[in-house]
Amino acid sequence: MRVCCAYAGVTLPNFRTPTEPAALLDSGAFVELKGAKYTDSDKYLKRGDILVTRTQGHTVVVLSNGSKAGKDDGGTEGTGNREQGTGMAGELRRGDSGEAVKALQALLLKWDPDCLPEYGADGDFGKETEDAVKAFQKSAKLKETGIYDQATEAALKAATYGHVEITGGSVNVRSAPGTSSRDIGTVHKGDILIYQGLTEEADGKPWYLIIHDNANGWVSSKYARLTE
Repeated sequence: MRVCCAYAGVTLPNFRTPTEPAALLDSGAFVELKGAKYTDSDKYLKRGDILVTRTQGHTVVVLSNGSKAGKDDGGTEGTGNREQGTGMAGELRRGDSGEAVKALQALLLKWDPDCLPEYGADGDFGKETEDAVKAFQKSAKLKETGIYDQATEAALKAATYGHVEITGGSVNVRSAPGTSSRDIGTVHKGDILIYQGLTEEADGKPWYLIIHDNANGWVSSKYARLTE
């Protein structure tokens, strides 16, 4: 789970399941969600929410929005990222703060080193960051909302890190580096995927972190290559 959060720009200390909720909440990138609606059903869960057992045991991250996600979002058991969002999981906008905002600002500075001249990557989404997001959206021919949504994130990562081109025939997308991880989809020769700037070794080969169906996925360099 620490690795998943790191991909989303949230750095966490070492933890075990009993201390995981505290570590997530202390990061400032998550809020606590409680109640049976979040623990007994997936209907109200959003992509990026994290479920943790009360004692030593299992933890999972939600990969897709439930049928009622975003509706009647009250309540308080489970840990989620409703306020600030991380990775592909949600939106960031003016007034947000935390590690997810800092990760966004770091990407903006890679795109244009002069786009945050006064405050830099300070973790606060103020007017300067909003203006920088709008400037990028204009350059990418996106609607200039100043909100860091999924479309803006995908475009910014593509502009910053480039793409991964599939060179094999039908290639499995994995949930983590290595063929022992879960198969979450298939891509095909010639497909161009957004690279997320992270490569890890597994099975004796580099694996690339890409965006697949608006979520994180991994493909082996045996069947793919980095492109502009």
